[in-house]
Amino acid sequence: MDLERILRTAGGFYRDTKYYDSKVGYKAAAALYKVVNDETPIKDLFEPSDAKRFLINWGNACQKLERFDEEIEVLDQLIELDPNNAVFFNDRGYSKIWLGQYEEAILDFDRAVEVGIGDISNLEVVYANRGFSKMRLGHYEEAILDFDRAVEVGIEDISILIVVYPYRGFSKMKLGLYEEAIEDFNRLIELDSSFKVAFNNSGLSKKNLGLNEEAIIDFDKAVELDPEFYNPYTWRGEIFYEQGKKEEAVVNYQTSFNLLKDVSVTDLKRNQVEHLIISISGLVSLGFDYSSELEKYQAIAEERGYNF
Repeated sequence: MDLERILRTAGGFYRDTKYYDSKVGYKAAAALYKVVNDETPIKDLFEPSDAKRFLINWGNACQKLERFDEEIEVLDQLIELDPNNAVFFNDRGYSKIWLGQYEEAILDFDRAVEVGIGDISNLEVVYANRGFSKMRLGHYEEAILDFDRAVEVGIEDISILIVVYPYRGFSKMKLGLYEEAIEDFNRLIELDSSFKVAFNNSGLSKKNLGLNEEAIIDFDKAVELDPEFYNPYTWRGEIFYEQGKKEEAVVNYQTSFNLLKDVSVTDLKRNQVEHLIISISGLVSLGFDYSSELEKYQAIAEERGYNF
């Protein structure tokens, strides 16, 4: 088998994706790299500089194709070739995020910070990724510390701030730091006024502070940006229900329910189950006969271990 020829062909597909449908080009490149690697690991076939070049192209193709398991295997080889490369550790951690392997991802980000301080131009990305992993594990205080570091290092990088502000705000909201959360959501809105989640979460923070009229303004804006965004309907329904505005409550609860009722059980996410239960409970309290639907989604929550 002419391995070098196969690798040159793979490189051609990888470089020339602009001439093909990009998925086709990346798939062809990744398949050819894998053929060679299955014969002998690429890291053992060539001088380190050449092996790294082939592996980086293969890893990038895997990321474009969202083949994160395969990309991790590629990055394992790259890290073996260059164990002090912070970018490789960050990229492997990022792939593990996509696979939900947050504890393992944090270990990679820890290593990226350890070897990368003073040597990596985008350390703020590492901090942001590590903060996100900690947030997904519910370690909100630790997540905020990493988000703070990301902002400090990347204060002039809008692409970082747009990522960090919503997650830092969410982490603060989960800790009951609603005023501070609102500040982060406002910072995000200043950068991107089309960010519907920022308005929704700002509204939810204000709702939790009892600032219901201000919260409704934020929820109205979130709905204006995306009429099919179910979250603000649920929260508006709760406010109207508490205010005794039954007709308004029904409209909002029903809209939230209608937007979610056709999602298959296997595809339902935790947040969607929560909103279904809140909206249906509200409708039942207002005299609607949705008892069977409520029992259905409560059973799903119990089966999956969701606690709301």
